[in-house]
Amino acid sequence: PQGADEASGEMRAAFAGAPAFLLGGTLEPRKGHQVALAAFDALWRSGADARLVFVGRRGWHVDAVIDDILAHEEFGRRLFWFDSAGDADLAYAYDHCAAALAPSYAEGFGLPVAEAAWRDRPALCSDIPVFREIGGEGALYFRVNDADALAALVRDFLAGRAKADP
Repeated sequence: PQGADEASGEMRAAFAGAPAFLLGGTLEPRKGHQVALAAFDALWRSGADARLVFVGRRGWHVDAVIDDILAHEEFGRRLFWFDSAGDADLAYAYDHCAAALAPSYAEGFGLPVAEAAWRDRPALCSDIPVFREIGGEGALYFRVNDADALAALVRDFLAGRAKADP
């Protein structure tokens, strides 16, 4: 596989200039992309300087969230979606994110949290049992399907009031 040093220029640009939060995985309703987008909308309206990066292919029943992403005024500036990222791009994203996001309301194994820990990155997760099992005391948790709770956690994380230990 390619190394992170071979990441695309587009991926590198997405992580330049401001703390970037990564949500990796197929876009599908249970993964919480809409919750993350609503949380970052609130953060941006309040003046927070942060980026939101989605890395994952289009799944099913996500036309509305994809429309919201592509039509968003921050798309390409502070909001990014990479739907065909290769190994090098994904490695770069994990290595350069401020934290990984896992806002799912249902998850099988909790791979995003495990991948973040493996890359020594903090994880901000919805408070569901599988994330508690995988993330333990090292991850940070917010109320499921609550964009305001996620926005507050990101604010606290950026200010250094909330710390995770991958």
